[in-house]
Amino acid sequence: MGGRGGAGRAESGTAGAARRARPWAGAAWFGAARGAAGRAWAGAAEFGTAGGVAGHLPAPALDARRPRPTAVLRSSVMQLSEVFLSLGEETFAQLVREISIGKLKTYQLYESFKTRAHLAKLNTESLRKGVPRFWTRLGAGEEEFARELAQAVLMAHLDMIRAVVDDLGIPNQDGFFDKNIEAGKYLTEGWQQRIYGKFRGTYPEPVLRLYINHLAWELANGEPIFSPAA
Repeated sequence: MGGRGGAGRAESGTAGAARRARPWAGAAWFGAARGAAGRAWAGAAEFGTAGGVAGHLPAPALDARRPRPTAVLRSSVMQLSEVFLSLGEETFAQLVREISIGKLKTYQLYESFKTRAHLAKLNTESLRKGVPRFWTRLGAGEEEFARELAQAVLMAHLDMIRAVVDDLGIPNQDGFFDKNIEAGKYLTEGWQQRIYGKFRGTYPEPVLRLYINHLAWELANGEPIFSPAA
């Protein structure tokens, strides 16, 4: 699913500083300046996880000569493509509708996501029409695409990310925290169900489930995919 530690290329300006900081470890950076103020996210802070949702540096393309992992190997560690698939195609379509074109542009992720999504144009209509193709690609285990898609969805819900991280007691700055944080101190037994129960009425349920699983993917990658108790 691609290395989580690749360094971004040197760039000038605020966007370059933010990319080099690589908040969201994994394959991710959080894009660029924060809003009109143009303040780059600092240090090795992570965006609401120990590595990677909204805004990540496009990872190098997978070597076509390298065989994909088998389903048996993939099943031992949570994959973001599998997280999307666990939600079902109808719910997945809802998640795609959560993508904010404005936020993609604000955080300078518009072009990279358009390329990763294989779209000639990136707008609400092309995203809607792209859902069946996106679903097929996730079914094929395209993890790089799954990571970019997760960040595109979640960057529109920074308020939810801040609320969840604060509730877990993770020291953070506007939802970002150190990638080397000791996860076990904060992700205690039953944390997923507790967070889900507390916030499901406040934020879109599919987005909340995606983020809970993304957080586990980054900080506690031995955990199975979370599905809320009936």
